[in-house]
Amino acid sequence: MTRTGRSGRSLPAMLVAVLVALLAFIWPPVAAAQSVATDCSAEQAALASVHSQIDAHNAKPHRFELPRQAAALAAYDAEAAQLNAAQTTAIQNLQACRQRVQAMEQERQRALDDLLDRANSDYTPGPVDPAKVRAVRDAWNGLTGAGRRPSPSTGPNPATRQWEVPPGSPLKPLYDAVRATTPEWPFPNVRLQGAARPRIGDPDPSGYGGGVIGRAPGPRGGPNVSPDHIVPIARMMYLRGYTRLSPENMIAVANSPVNLQWMSRLANSAKSSKSIADVPKADPVWARSQVALEKQTLTRLQDIIDRLLANGG
Repeated sequence: MTRTGRSGRSLPAMLVAVLVALLAFIWPPVAAAQSVATDCSAEQAALASVHSQIDAHNAKPHRFELPRQAAALAAYDAEAAQLNAAQTTAIQNLQACRQRVQAMEQERQRALDDLLDRANSDYTPGPVDPAKVRAVRDAWNGLTGAGRRPSPSTGPNPATRQWEVPPGSPLKPLYDAVRATTPEWPFPNVRLQGAARPRIGDPDPSGYGGGVIGRAPGPRGGPNVSPDHIVPIARMMYLRGYTRLSPENMIAVANSPVNLQWMSRLANSAKSSKSIADVPKADPVWARSQVALEKQTLTRLQDIIDRLLANGG
């Protein structure tokens, strides 16, 4: 009497083939994971390994003469059952990984959306010059070891009162590259920090220029104001985890609407990379409000950086 691996006696071997056929419907293609924060390559490799073992199992002789080959049939069926179980586990692991990755991507996107500060800003940063993005990536790739995790700065340069990334620092090429992505003129006429762009003749709360927004020199001739980085990029380089972000996200965080406000050019020049508390001749009331805004923005940016790193960087 002869039995084959396709008989009722060897049903597990048949299920291997059935599950492989179903896989096309319940296992999304690899390309589906390419746009998310990470991948599931280990889980995909585990499933591919099971598939190879299934192929090898199905290629074995599966005709058995009973009762003489009962033990061989039992071993064949046991192996089929083990492979079916392994395949089910591998599929479940891959699906669970893709669900985790999808959740990470959604949380990362929420963090990036928070950078837009839609409640207070109408500004949407435009595409950055690809050459400038490459420069940031090249400088980022050039960082090694501690350069990727700089020690927090103890404060601005005591001599200049400015936040600095000094020459010779491993962060200097990266700082220069990120700084070069600062939005260029013409900057759109949008709200920043809940305030419209000041007009010529509007009060200048900083106290500079006689306390009034003047006219910009030269052919531009509009209000003499510019978007200001609330947290200077030089200071941002020392924020926890900032230099471990992807180059694209470093640019997004540095130039985000969360970190921009309108400021008169005279006040902006006086501030440079200083903390606003160290800007000379500023109106004291305005300076105190700026210090509070700086602290609030630091907290918001650090939270967003932490969330980005927790979800793929």
